[in-house]
Amino acid sequence: MEINLDKTEIIVYRNGGPLRRYESWTYRNQTINVTSLYKYMGLFFTPKLLWHAAQLTLTSQALRSLLATRSYQNIWLFTDV
Repeated sequence: MEINLDKTEIIVYRNGGPLRRYESWTYRNQTINVTSLYKYMGLFFTPKLLWHAAQLTLTSQALRSLLATRSYQNIWLFTDV
């Protein structure tokens, strides 16, 4: 099995603050990227495990869906059948 390090990321869960010097991860002498926002199955995870990023994303997706549904209904209301 081969690991694609271009697609591999690590998120460190902590209460805040910058990463320490010793908090670096490597695989076969290649550094693995540390990220501050990770998307898994449509939900966003942050280092502090706050749900604010996930809530904003889900809210914008729901609003977009609602507006698309309303615009679709308005098309049918104003057309002559």
